[in-house]
Amino acid sequence: MNKDIYIHQIGMDSYYKIWHTSGKSMIMYMHTSGGSIVSTQQNYPIQKGGLCFIGGNHFHYTMPDDPANYDRSKIFLHNEDLEALLTLFPSELQMQDFFNPNALIYTRLPERDQQFAENILDNIRQYDGNPRYLPPVLKSGFMSLLVFLRKNQTHISSASSNVIQKAVEFINAHVTEDIDLDSICRDIHISKYHFCRQFKTVTGFTVMEYLLKTRIVTARRLLTETALPISEISNRCGFSSLSYFCRVFKAQTQSTPLQFRKAARLSPGTGNDAGEN
Repeated sequence: MNKDIYIHQIGMDSYYKIWHTSGKSMIMYMHTSGGSIVSTQQNYPIQKGGLCFIGGNHFHYTMPDDPANYDRSKIFLHNEDLEALLTLFPSELQMQDFFNPNALIYTRLPERDQQFAENILDNIRQYDGNPRYLPPVLKSGFMSLLVFLRKNQTHISSASSNVIQKAVEFINAHVTEDIDLDSICRDIHISKYHFCRQFKTVTGFTVMEYLLKTRIVTARRLLTETALPISEISNRCGFSSLSYFCRVFKAQTQSTPLQFRKAARLSPGTGNDAGEN
């Protein structure tokens, strides 16, 4: 298969892995649900029908709940080819500003668009390996997926996005502290009712789900990268007790913290990685 095209690859992403798609931008489509896509500033849910653009200068990693059965498709495009492609769109769509090498753009396609997206990916796979037909098929498919992303993202106002970004930054900065919905809303000066609705729309999580997932993401990183005692990791991740931490961790990952640490040490794909698979 072409090194820039990965369609329906099941079980290829480990529990913890960092990519840097250097020089290439990527579109990723999720065929299964469960887990998180994590960037330096935000978490997004892995969910069936999820569509994500990740610019070539953007760090991220994925944490599927069930790595062996996680199924996603990826298409890479060199940044200079992406830039040329974006000039083909009408100027009023502002595609070049929207899809830049530093961007991470996520949406979950409505059901009516999911089948179209999967048909596009299947069509690209059908022509993969045929240099006579693949380039135009790949170009048209990539452009169609960009349109799906742009169309669905326009339903989220810039004001809402700014509020959510502030909330995410606050949560990430204070994830080890005893914060709750009230403290988050006080910090960003917004009512709970409107904030909760906006947060769910933009991220796919409730506020408390996001906070809990962020704490688990932090715990996974510490379990993988350090030799800290599990009790210390529990404290650093803002959990009120070790027993609560272990219970939540197992519910989120299907393994205890100790089991996760042992599995991570045995996995050759764990840790910082500049790969693209």
